[in-house]
Formats: sequence, structure tokens, C-alpha cells
Amino acid sequence: MLASLGLSGCRGCSESPPPVAQAPVTPENHAVATPHEASAVAEAAAATPVYAGPSSKAADGFQLSTGFLDSNGQPLPQPKAGVSTAIYTTALDPEGHPIGALDRIGASEMLGFLVARDMRHALAAHAVAPVREGADARALTFAPPAGGDHALVAVFRPQGGALHAVISPVSVAGNLPQLMGPGLNGLSLRSETSQEHVELVLLPADRTPSAPLDLQLQDIDNQGHRKGPVNVPIAVLVDPPMGRAMVLEATGEPPMLHWQTPLAGEWLVLIAPKKGEQALAFHLTIPAAPDKR
Repeated sequence: MLASLGLSGCRGCSESPPPVAQAPVTPENHAVATPHEASAVAEAAAATPVYAGPSSKAADGFQLSTGFLDSNGQPLPQPKAGVSTAIYTTALDPEGHPIGALDRIGASEMLGFLVARDMRHALAAHAVAPVREGADARALTFAPPAGGDHALVAVFRPQGGALHAVISPVSVAGNLPQLMGPGLNGLSLRSETSQEHVELVLLPADRTPSAPLDLQLQDIDNQGHRKGPVNVPIAVLVDPPMGRAMVLEATGEPPMLHWQTPLAGEWLVLIAPKKGEQALAFHLTIPAAPDKR
């Protein structure tokens, strides 16, 4: 806010001010921006960064509609930290129509991850059927240990169609921690929960830019030695702003999560655990192709 400055103690205010010397006019100090240049400057000043976070709509047009219910089935404005909450999640097609019939992903009709934006925690939940006969919504139930900004990643397959992942923003009330979580850079290719110790193995290990990549989950012992592969049906790759997700599906024998055309950048990899509700979370880096100029 600009404040106007008054003239206090003005001595000789009734006198005419002395003449101000004018600088000679030259082409250098006489340059004036053309209307076109001025417009370009104004447009640059008005430009704002494009929002790249969770928006309940994927790039392919598929969408999510969500609502929250407590353990007694009563509606909530938002989930609460430490309280079990059912997120009623409805998958929508690109025209905004509810998708009622979903093919199974393993034993579930919908797989969900609730991820704290600072990676304090990542939870997994499954919905095996609609919330009731004839309904379109599936219930993904979570009990987030802390409040703050989260992202709900829902994975589903329309009947006879391909797998889709859509990310919706979720704000959890209460119990905000004093320290931020580790963020994506605090993760690695190993993930440990209270019940699982696993490693994400990359083939080939050198992650050659633009070359196909296979991912395999390996169980590891207390000394960090690999004990053998763990078969999982899918893995979800999420970009750092948590606005874009891709699904890798296991194929082949032994089953591998195949990524035909890896995209350069940093990726959060989410895999549903075999036991418990803590999701397996990894940090995967795909190097950029070298500049050939």
C-alpha cells in the first residue's frame, strides 16, 4: 500500500522552485516502448505458474467424485487424523458419467492410496465391491495418522477397458505434525513397513534413457539380502506435484512391471502391501536423454 507524503516544515513554499535542468534528448534516452512491446511486458508480468497438483481429473479425461463418511455412516466435511474414514469414491468417464461396472484388479474393484503431500505417510486401501447393490461408488477406508494436505490416488479399470489412475486432493483435519515429512527425496528404492521389507529392482539397472524398463519387487532380509521376488499386480507412478499418475501392470513369467517408454524425471512409485495398510513407496529417477547438439 502506498502512503502519500505530506510536506512538513516547508520553508519558502510560496517561492517559485528553481528551474530543473533538462537532459539533452538523444536516441538512447528517448527510446519509448511500442504498444506491442508494452503488451508483451504486461502479459509476462501477469503470467502465473500452471497448477500441476491433484485436481480430481486425469489428462485422459477420467475423473473422481468423492465424499466422506465416519464409521457410523454419517457424512463428514473432511477426514480427521486418527479416525477411520470411508472415502466414497466414484469413477467418472471423460464425459462425467459414473462408471458403474469395473473389472477387478487382483481381488479388488478399486485400489486407493492416501499419500501425505510431504510423504510423512502413505496408506493403501481396497474396495472389493460397490458400497451397495446398484451403486457406482466404492468405499476406500483410511485412518490417516496426521492431518494436512493429502492426495488420494484411485486406480480402476472400466469393464473391458484399460487401467486408469486419477488423483484427487484431500485435506485431513487435526493433529498437524511440527516437522515436515521426508518428501520424495527422503525415499529410495527400498521401502520398509512394520510388516514388510522390500526392494524395487530395476532391469536394466542403469536405467538407460528412453529404453524399456522392467520393475520387480524383491523381498529382503534383515541384512538387506534379496530373498526372492514378490509378485504384485500393479504399480502406480506419480509425479512430484502429485497431479499425474500412470499404472504399470505385471506381465510375463516371472511377472514384471513393464514400462515401455520411461519418462525422464523424478517419480513416486506406490505399490499396495501384501500385509497391513502402509503402502510401499519408492523414489525412482529416470535420467534425461543426453543433448546431442
